[in-house]
Amino acid sequence: MVWLMQHTRKFPKNQRFLMANLKMYNRLCKDLKLLAFNQYEYLAVALDEIGRLLGGWQKSLGVRS
Repeated sequence: MVWLMQHTRKFPKNQRFLMANLKMYNRLCKDLKLLAFNQYEYLAVALDEIGRLLGGWQKSLGVRS
């Protein structure tokens, strides 16, 4: 999250909150050249890991999504 916050500060102000808000917009950020490919790749791996950690945590608590 720290990495994401640091990089979205560099986005144009009119797109900053829209692009930083939803996971599905990450590819759009790359396509609009707001993120370099290596940044997009890093973000995708990090978000996937966060999703897996949250899923495991929910499963351990018996929470159904």
